[in-house]
Amino acid sequence: MTLKAALAWAVAQGWIAENPAEGMKGEAYGANASPVRDVVLSLEELRQLWAALDAARLSAAVRDALRLAVLTGARRGEVAGMRWEELDLAAGVWRLPEGRTKTSTARPVYLSPEAVETLRQHLPATGEAAGPVFRMPGRAEAITPDTLSAAVRRLQRQPGKGGRGGGPLAVLGKRKPFTAHDLRRTCATLWAEYLGAEPHLIGLALGHAQRDSVARRYQHATREGEQREMLRRWGALVADHVAADPGAAVVPFRLAGTGE
Repeated sequence: MTLKAALAWAVAQGWIAENPAEGMKGEAYGANASPVRDVVLSLEELRQLWAALDAARLSAAVRDALRLAVLTGARRGEVAGMRWEELDLAAGVWRLPEGRTKTSTARPVYLSPEAVETLRQHLPATGEAAGPVFRMPGRAEAITPDTLSAAVRRLQRQPGKGGRGGGPLAVLGKRKPFTAHDLRRTCATLWAEYLGAEPHLIGLALGHAQRDSVARRYQHATREGEQREMLRRWGALVADHVAADPGAAVVPFRLAGTGE
């Protein structure tokens, strides 16, 4: 929790009259703003990543957790900590509890058939599916968000002397270094570019907090049907143009402004 948020809570409790941190800008007291990342991968670059996940020596849990991040746009921590109790594969929904979201608000994540199939591969052969979906090799504990970040860095590892030891994405990583979190921004951008999704729908699918206080208080529509359709179409696009190479002659039609 930030100091600003803690003081806002104190105001709500009636302990102080106003929040002295409200409206403060970092530059006013010499703080350095964190650089704003704007890295977005193209479909072709996502295809390189998808193929590299098979080529690299990654556990099935890490490989498929990163693929789920691409298929859902979910945060790395949400994916790494996914539990079977949160999933209804028959209904195609992942119900994130409030304790597992950045906004501390429970939300549904709708799953495309491709996402469901990826998850089914991790169902236990016998017994009830319970606990973490993506586990450390040979252990009951879930993988961590840092595990996913480290895997993405390893894929981009640059070769040493003699040109050896580089990761399968060394060339891409040198030209456009990216992080696990950049996959989330990539999803948002490509949803708009190829699916014609409007910003509010993208925000709902990503679990972004409402910035407008009035909207936050009174607008609670989930637009489930639209979210499901967007993610269904995204899963199909990933299957046809990311998981598979359609060839240079086939270019995915940009669907912005259309219902197709």
